[in-house]
Amino acid sequence: MPIQFACPSCAAAIRVDESAAGKKGKCPQCGRELIIPRPTSAAPQAGDSGLPAISVQEPTAARRYSSRRRKRSGSRFWSIAAPLVLFSIVVGTMVFLLRESEPTLEGKLPGEVIADFEMPPQLLAAQDLGISEEEFQSLLESVRENPPPIGMIPKQLRLVIEADTDAIRVGFEKLPQTELVRVTVDADRELYSWLLEHRAELDRIQRQAAEETLAEFVKSLQRSYDEDLPFDTASWASRLVTLFENGFGFATEAVTKTSRARCVYESDEGELHFLLPESTKTFRLEERENSPAKFPGSYTIQLESSR
Repeated sequence: MPIQFACPSCAAAIRVDESAAGKKGKCPQCGRELIIPRPTSAAPQAGDSGLPAISVQEPTAARRYSSRRRKRSGSRFWSIAAPLVLFSIVVGTMVFLLRESEPTLEGKLPGEVIADFEMPPQLLAAQDLGISEEEFQSLLESVRENPPPIGMIPKQLRLVIEADTDAIRVGFEKLPQTELVRVTVDADRELYSWLLEHRAELDRIQRQAAEETLAEFVKSLQRSYDEDLPFDTASWASRLVTLFENGFGFATEAVTKTSRARCVYESDEGELHFLLPESTKTFRLEERENSPAKFPGSYTIQLESSR
């Protein structure tokens, strides 16, 4: 009598002659090798006499749907994953190349002590202070009649606020125990290239800080005259230095073994000026602490005297 059994791999129904019991064969559906089981003692069903051909039961509709879904899922996965993998490789390569191409902002810059140099003052008019012309004239007259006291940045500068002909004059004078040092920044090719790329952004940040400082300064000065209060020039000395810088000076400071000194003046040619203790021989040019303008570099300056 025929032997009927299910393929252990794909569950296809298989029927063979009992003479094949115990022999090896292959499933006609999935091709897996299998051993044909021995016949059971159950009586054959009607219509099973004779030697029928091997019969393979077709997969059910649910099984066919599941197989198609697995194939579609695999195709969909690779259609999404392949572009993502390629994109990641491209982005990673670009980041690596950009990092490799970034200049190394370190080395040495020339610096010198200058004896006969005065920082040019800032002359502030109504439009600089953001007030009306009438308000400005009243403030200018008050400064002329009663100038604010001199303020100090200890061991560096004195701040003087005076009335000029048609402007308020803000000037700094160095203290005797300091030396004015000039640093030429365009001597380093990598730094010069970096500045060409970032100068506009640095200047924008400095201008915004200067505008905010001036707005607070004029309010404080007006209030001191309106309410007959002493004007705290000393607290404004370190803040008004911002008016004498451009973007790069605003982002940097001079670092010695014992102190940090911010730039007190930046020329239109990009030369930075610092006030340092007398007899300073060397210092480092680095990013200024707490400055919104960033400078990812560090340079050593060995000073020479121009006297």
